[in-house]
Amino acid sequence: MLQARTGVEALKVFDDTVDLLLTDVRMPYLGGDVLLKQLRVKRPSLRVLVFSGYTNHAISDDVPFLMKPFSRQQLQEAITRVLADQTAL
Repeated sequence: MLQARTGVEALKVFDDTVDLLLTDVRMPYLGGDVLLKQLRVKRPSLRVLVFSGYTNHAISDDVPFLMKPFSRQQLQEAITRVLADQTAL
């Protein structure tokens, strides 16, 4: 598992071992929407789960979204759905 505190840091640590990106919509220096666009250039089939406590809107309709606050079980279920979704490839 790789971790980053900002979108800029996420761009630096991202590599081919990443199977799933978990990102907040709002982050310092580089938001989740811009981060996702830049990482999808590197890997178009990257699976993503976006969350936010400030907006109830996903980055786009095809990006799975989870509204904060959420429980550990809700997060686990959302991750399982995203990883099982064959259409995301």
